Amino acid sequence: MVNVLDYYENAEGKFPIALYLMEFSLGKDPAEYEIEWLYNRGYSTVPHAIRRCKRVSAMEKIILEEIYMSMGFKLESTITRKAIASLLDIGIDTVRANLKKLEDKNFLEVHKYKEKYCYYIKCLSLNPYIIMSEFTHFMQKKYSSRMPKEICDGGVQLQIEKVVKSNNYIEWIASLKEDPSYSNILKVKENYFRHVEEVVRRENKISITIPDI
Repeated sequence: MVNVLDYYENAEGKFPIALYLMEFSLGKDPAEYEIEWLYNRGYSTVPHAIRRCKRVSAMEKIILEEIYMSMGFKLESTITRKAIASLLDIGIDTVRANLKKLEDKNFLEVHKYKEKYCYYIKCLSLNPYIIMSEFTHFMQKKYSSRMPKEICDGGVQLQIEKVVKSNNYIEWIASLKEDPSYSNILKVKENYFRHVEEVVRRENKISITIPDI
């Protein structure tokens, strides 16, 4: 089955988003000698698709990154909430709340054994937040390439960001979470693209069709 995220890695020489996310879920990197070098020097290797993921807060991202970095080459992390709080200089309640959000958003799988927590990064190539975010970045790029920058930045991109913050966006995420099949991903993509086109046409009087891929 073709992974829909393959469509959105167009830059020549870049590692495909979908494969990178799957390897990221396993604590791997395109070149293990590179990731070993990075780990030993404390650098992060979090994929761009996660760092720019919409409707995921900066705090959620940095906590996910901390868990990932604590895994090393293992498939799980047993880092404590107290340790995360200390490393990031935040409260334990903040850590607890954001871990729950990451679990609800399909980024983390959490298991508890007695008083010990184990964190696993879920297979992110079908994560609904990442898929919707990549659809959004794709649309933003298409609009920006087909109209003057001042018009695009001053109106179109604003309307797209409003859609991202809307209840409709969350409903599409919920649909992907319930049914991550390829056919449903394509259905959601089509509905999302047409909705944004209608909003831009109504609010900015601009009619541009986002091409199906």
